[in-house]
Amino acid sequence: MKYAMLLTSFLVLAGLPVHAGDRKPFGTGELPDIMKAFDVNGDGKLGPEERQAFEAAIRDKAKANLIKKFDTDGDGVLSADELKAARDAARKKIEDHRGARFDELDTNDDGFLSTDEFKPPVNLPAELVTAIFNHLDKDGDGKISKAEFLAACAGPPPPPPGGGGVLPPP
Repeated sequence: MKYAMLLTSFLVLAGLPVHAGDRKPFGTGELPDIMKAFDVNGDGKLGPEERQAFEAAIRDKAKANLIKKFDTDGDGVLSADELKAARDAARKKIEDHRGARFDELDTNDDGFLSTDEFKPPVNLPAELVTAIFNHLDKDGDGKISKAEFLAACAGPPPPPPGGGGVLPPP
């Protein structure tokens, strides 16, 4: 379980863009505009109830947008086929984003990530980075192909045999 969480966390982080562009830094002490309407008591932060209201509003809006985009028969409900289309579209978007991240990391454009190119966007212990690299390198050739990278991104790996929650040997 611990291994699955670590690998999933790394893969999520690997999907982050290398450059943040014109985004404001996080933690400036001021609520983003989208959250200000939920600061009912006007204290400049969201308490537990205010945060729940904000999260519920975000979920409701996302659900409404999903239905609007994929409800092809206009009945206000996603059928099994419409839901599959929504999942397929989401999967494609994630794969495209992760493929672009792979391309950013592949600095020599050879279609593979070497150990030198395989740099997580956060500082991780070297032995963990090595273990993740070795896990992704399914054919053991010392480099990660785009197919290997994307296959690992398809979902969390199964737990190790015996359920020990430890990293497998490289």
